[in-house]
Amino acid sequence: LAVQMKPDWSARVGKPILLFTASQAPWVKAISSAARPGTNNFVTDGPFLYQTQGGRLLLLWSSFGRGAYSVGVAVSRSGRVEGPWAQLPDPLFPRDGGHCMVFKTFDGQTKLVLHQPNGGGNERAQIFDVEEVNEQLRLRRSGHVGYLFAYMSADDYWHLRYAISRDGLHWRTLNRGRRISNDYLGHPDICRGH
Repeated sequence: LAVQMKPDWSARVGKPILLFTASQAPWVKAISSAARPGTNNFVTDGPFLYQTQGGRLLLLWSSFGRGAYSVGVAVSRSGRVEGPWAQLPDPLFPRDGGHCMVFKTFDGQTKLVLHQPNGGGNERAQIFDVEEVNEQLRLRRSGHVGYLFAYMSADDYWHLRYAISRDGLHWRTLNRGRRISNDYLGHPDICRGH
């Protein structure tokens, strides 16, 4: 919803208008609710308006996507808050984070800040490089492509196993979680790949 406010923000002017619903975005997934069992519930959360250098009006917002909490983008066809709004088919950030905003650093770099992960009391601010491409925002690839984690299990101490991650939060074991080598004994470590 959006509502026009008086210039001094002391009261609204007119009635709220519906901009869009979360179910209109193809990437959004319905969630269940204990209060309303058997229903499909959709979340539209944490909106942030952003105007591109060319004047296109974008609305970044959060909802539950296919894999996790995500940040999507809607584009105003009129260039005004009233819309109509068109949803981009894929989220800008699909990796368990949300409630974002875009800002420029003192040296002019465009950044996206959001909380990640979503829930469990572990939310932390994360900052990502973004760029404008064809009047859209896109996450800029960082200088690294992922992480390798060498770890041990309590029942097989000293023998290393490996896991990989693109973001340092979500890990996938290699070699089905088995030892990498029966001959090598080592220490846990983590490294970032380029």
